[in-house]
Parts: sequence; C-alpha cells; structure tokens
Amino acid sequence: MLDKVNRISRQELFDMTYRNSSDIYALALSIVKNPHDAMDIEQEVLLRVWSHAETYDPSRSLMAWLNTITRNYAVDLMRKKKREGKAFRFAGLSVDDASLIDIV
Repeated sequence: MLDKVNRISRQELFDMTYRNSSDIYALALSIVKNPHDAMDIEQEVLLRVWSHAETYDPSRSLMAWLNTITRNYAVDLMRKKKREGKAFRFAGLSVDDASLIDIV
C-alpha cells in the first residue's frame, strides 16, 4: 500500500484524468477506428479511474497508467465485437441482420 504522503485524492486523480481525456480518446480511436466506440472507451476509462483510484501509484506516470487502461479496454472491446460477429455469422446472420432482431 502506498504511504499517505504519496497518495492523491480520488477527485484530484479524476480531474487530472479528465484533463487528459482527449489523449485517451485519440488512443482509443487509433485502436478501434470507430469514433463511437472511442467515445465509449473514453467514458469507461474515466469510470475505471474513479472506481480504481487506489491502485494508481503517483510516483509513476499518469499517462502510462491511463494508456494501459485505455489500450486494455479497447482490445477487450474489439475481442468482444469479434466474438459477437462470429456468433451472428455462425447463426447465418450478418451483423446488419442481427441489429434488426428485436430481442424479447
């Protein structure tokens, strides 16, 4: 556990992250190539920073930590979308067909 001197408040960390949100978005967009997904990733990173603030070590680079969170979530999202796409192709549907299905 970090000693008290090295800690920053959750709000301070969130504020610093928010100021870097355009960099988070840019990295996400470079990975997923989709502006809507990149915005979702940016929001998810902000949520994760808020909920996992205690894991940040202020003696290390904030941007490196944010880039790692962003990259990991973007790759996870791409894997999920790929799995979902395969599931639809397996069922004989395209992704466009699947978007028309009304799930009851």
